[in-house]
Amino acid sequence: LPGIVFGFQPKDNKSELSQKEYFLPELYIGNRAVTRAEIASQMKNSQAWDSFLAQYGPGSVVWFDPRSGYPMSIVAPIPLIPGNGSGNQLTLQNISQQLGKPVKELTTDIVGQLFRNFIIKNQAAIGIDVTQLGPVKTTKINDRLWHVTIPQVVNGIPVRWGRYLGGSNNGNLIVQAAATWGNVKLGLNPKITSAQALKLGFDYAGGKSS
Repeated sequence: LPGIVFGFQPKDNKSELSQKEYFLPELYIGNRAVTRAEIASQMKNSQAWDSFLAQYGPGSVVWFDPRSGYPMSIVAPIPLIPGNGSGNQLTLQNISQQLGKPVKELTTDIVGQLFRNFIIKNQAAIGIDVTQLGPVKTTKINDRLWHVTIPQVVNGIPVRWGRYLGGSNNGNLIVQAAATWGNVKLGLNPKITSAQALKLGFDYAGGKSS
């Protein structure tokens, strides 16, 4: 029987266009994590971390990004929503008081709002710019497990890979992290138009082609 076969031509790394690819090793985003002691000299919020650990447990395990000082991983059983996790005595009435509105059941919006509020409350220790928290995405895995992630967004522009995420088990926020997050402090007003940027790109590549 007749058939069709498709083939892919391997990339030619010796072509003129390939030679123009922009890459700098120092722009590579690594995932190395360090202890607090390793970056103690560069931390400006040590007192805030002392308060955080005193409130949520000195047994908490925290790993930091050596570049930014933000937590790459916080492992601690912190009551977030009602559940039977360790030390969790929260009720829907407590949640209603926190949010200033009646809460009859836990929804993705409620859990996401509580997680966002937790980050804002502890921003002195966590260190991220909470004005760059984007829309919250909450997923209910089952009756015990919830997953929440908040992308980093600046003036409506998403920051590639930047996000703050957390996982809840039996009502407790068990793990959380600022993943590939760096507070954006750059000017965001473009100095050229989109048409000019497109032209510059094609000019650099050698012009338009089929």
